Amino acid sequence: MATQEVASALHLTAEQITMKMVHANYGLSAIAADQGVLYDQLYPIEQQAVSAMLDAEMQAGYIRPEEATAWKSLFWDNPGKLDTVVGSMFSGLPVDIS
Repeated sequence: MATQEVASALHLTAEQITMKMVHANYGLSAIAADQGVLYDQLYPIEQQAVSAMLDAEMQAGYIRPEEATAWKSLFWDNPGKLDTVVGSMFSGLPVDIS
């Protein structure tokens, strides 16, 4: 869900982003820049996508409302962590956000 939203905003498919990240060792910010989307434009796209994903997980009963709020607070206060997590959604690589 989040990957599709971010990919669509960058006018790419999720698969195209994954290929660039995994095979060309690009970061999500670099891919966005190639598409003419600057980091300050990418951040709200990532926020929207992750917020929608967390809301859907909460509505499905996978996480509690306070967990969704805690994740949003963590990511909204730390744009780098949000970028890392969204990038890992495409690459499939584990990340440490501590």
